[in-house]
Amino acid sequence: MSDKIDGRKGNGGSRKGAGRKKKADELKVSQYGTAAIVKVYGSIENYYAFIAKEAQAGSFQHLKLIQEYTYGKVQDKIEIDDVSENKPTTILKFKNYEDTEDTEEA
Repeated sequence: MSDKIDGRKGNGGSRKGAGRKKKADELKVSQYGTAAIVKVYGSIENYYAFIAKEAQAGSFQHLKLIQEYTYGKVQDKIEIDDVSENKPTTILKFKNYEDTEDTEEA
């Protein structure tokens, strides 16, 4: 009997390259990015100054970038933790459909 359940190729199991990268690889990429910034702009501070100047000149993308670097990215969801009992209740009213039979009048 075959190991494949339904005959498709690659039916289940792990795939090469799937999953999260190693932390060392992520740090290496960060180091490459920092080195490139310093090479082009002279320092990290000059890099942020450049982004701020572009934002001041009217570039929304640069403004968004520096805001997210400085204050963090805005959450896309809203969490409501209010569990008080003094909330107004929502009452749903459904249309009342009565069973109507088609009766022929004689």
